[in-house]
Amino acid sequence: MITENNSIDNNNNNNNNNNNNNNNNNNNNNNNNNNNNNNNKNNNNNNKNNNGNNNVKIPIYIQKKIYKYLIIMELNKSDHDSYEINSNMIKKFSLLSWEWFNFISSKIYHTLIIKDYERLEPLRTNDNNNKFLLKKPESVKYLKLVNLSRLNVDKVNETIKSLVNLKWITSEHNNPVFKKINFKNFRINSMLLIKYEGQSFDQYVKRVDYLHIETHTPSKNIIEAFKTAKIYGFNLDLKQNYSQFNITRFPLKELIESEVVDVSNKGVGTDEKTIEIITTENRLQWCKDVNFCIINIKMLNQFLKSTPRLRDLTIGICFINLIYKFYKRYTSNYDQDEPNVLKPCRCSNSFEKCTVDIENSRFGDGYDDLFPIYWDEICNIIINHKYLTRLIISDRCLNDRKIRYDGIEEVSPPIITPIVTTLEQNQHFFQSFVNLISNSANKSIKTIVINVYDFVQLDIISILNNSNSTIDTYHFSFHVSTNKQYYIKTIEKVTEYFKKSPNNIIKYFKISNGSSIEYEYDRESPKKTLPTKYSPILNFK
Repeated sequence: MITENNSIDNNNNNNNNNNNNNNNNNNNNNNNNNNNNNNNKNNNNNNKNNNGNNNVKIPIYIQKKIYKYLIIMELNKSDHDSYEINSNMIKKFSLLSWEWFNFISSKIYHTLIIKDYERLEPLRTNDNNNKFLLKKPESVKYLKLVNLSRLNVDKVNETIKSLVNLKWITSEHNNPVFKKINFKNFRINSMLLIKYEGQSFDQYVKRVDYLHIETHTPSKNIIEAFKTAKIYGFNLDLKQNYSQFNITRFPLKELIESEVVDVSNKGVGTDEKTIEIITTENRLQWCKDVNFCIINIKMLNQFLKSTPRLRDLTIGICFINLIYKFYKRYTSNYDQDEPNVLKPCRCSNSFEKCTVDIENSRFGDGYDDLFPIYWDEICNIIINHKYLTRLIISDRCLNDRKIRYDGIEEVSPPIITPIVTTLEQNQHFFQSFVNLISNSANKSIKTIVINVYDFVQLDIISILNNSNSTIDTYHFSFHVSTNKQYYIKTIEKVTEYFKKSPNNIIKYFKISNGSSIEYEYDRESPKKTLPTKYSPILNFK
């Protein structure tokens, strides 16, 4: 009996175990089903995410930055090699989508450069309907002509017919063949204004980026050039023959008050009349880059008032005369009759006659009284200037041997012993320059270059200690040093300055004596920092 009962119990236990196993299997199956369901959900979510990613667009602010970058590349057309590289990159962007293609076609490609005239296929008006053409004629606003020696006038004229929105034809230099082109709005990058009497300025030239005015160019040629075209920069050369003491007279007054005739029709029908109204216009208002070989204070004053967009100014002026003017202005006990008192430079008379109109050059005794007014106005203009970024001032004199370092010595003038000034006499001159570029003054100038005859006319340490925070480039040059001790101390102080201030705003600094570098600091290449101690080539007097 015991055996049977045990068997029955064992069977029951086995059955229960089987049932439990079955239940476990069912649970496992359910878990597997749940896992499969979860996997399916994950797969569905992944598919949704993938579909979402395919529809993601570049954010607008990123697109705007790319657009701006492309436009900057398009505007950088001065270097043809880099322009070709940029063009290829722009083409790649155009293949991203039709939206990008159309944007680049209508907004970016505004310039057409022609340099291979043999393989040039002139654009046609029908090309505007070609949706696959990236450069459409109607989008071109600027046509640049390169390789002028191979210019094909017929092909260029054929292309111009389809350029309905063309504003400028640009070229590095002027060329007589431009007269045959059926478009009369040329922009020339660099142009020479020759001195021959009766030489007319080409009327199709409407803008010149930089005009080189030859020595002895008649004033009427200069006036005609400025009246015909907008001049954005120019340089006025020194004469070739110093014995004549005569340079090109710059017609400042005529250009500031240039007469302009405005023709208008008034009335109706038979009563209609043509009325000419004569007004004045400042033809110097577009100037940005100017180089005056020599100028005086009055002319500099008038010129700065007339050129509000000026960015780069290079002038030559007699430092001895400036030192004399400042010394006389600020020295209460100045007596011109004293034997050792500081006198004006011998160039004073010829200096005025050569740079100002004859009727405006007869200042007489009143000129000294006007100097403070002119200078204070000059300081005020430069201090408040918003665009001037580079200022180069050189010591230039017409009646002294100092002028011979300009490199033209065909006719040597009589050698006159230059006036030697002392540190005490130079102090007011130093302070006047420091005030122009001090921390509380101009905030636009980035580069200062000062070229003097005598090192004693430089106060480099005061300039460094008081300059504003925007100036990052300095270059001081001189030709002789009449005070050896002052030169040595200055170089030592400059060396110490850059040792103590390695992280200042200055990127480049140089002191040179002719072609010899006396001190050089280059923040980008610290190894170039070079103090040259007491160079034997210095001309110590």
